Amino acid sequence: MAQERVKFPVYSFQNGFCIVSVFFLVIIAFVTGTGDDELPLSDALIASLILLLGIIFCLFYKFEFSRIDSTGMIQIRRELTPLIKFSTRIVNPKDISIKKHTERHSETDDMGRVHETSISYRLIQVNEETILKYKMNDLHFLFGGGPIRKLQKMIDGW
Repeated sequence: MAQERVKFPVYSFQNGFCIVSVFFLVIIAFVTGTGDDELPLSDALIASLILLLGIIFCLFYKFEFSRIDSTGMIQIRRELTPLIKFSTRIVNPKDISIKKHTERHSETDDMGRVHETSISYRLIQVNEETILKYKMNDLHFLFGGGPIRKLQKMIDGW
């Protein structure tokens, strides 16, 4: 019984949580000291360790799509670490779609020139509900799609 798997990092969650955690770490470092109105060193270390553990776990957070050959269904779940998986959802491969989405942003510099940037995404949807918004970078286009291509083969292969 072979099982196909595709894992996607969830950048929006990871970046936001890491930035907030680093911000709190800087605040903790700033208010730590030995004065009367400063945070004691032991409390600062405990708070810092909690935030650092959160950052470490956040770096491993992924979205996983897997299919077992004996069934025609695809299992969608979130993974904190390879041993800690949660939020399982089982869907039919026909219900999963991958759509292209491009966001364009324009900025004007001091000289009055307009610079436009575009960011490509792939929206992974189940019955028009967006499950994952995956940012495509130049390496994905160069090497043919990365995990998106593998997921597309998994969906089409059944």
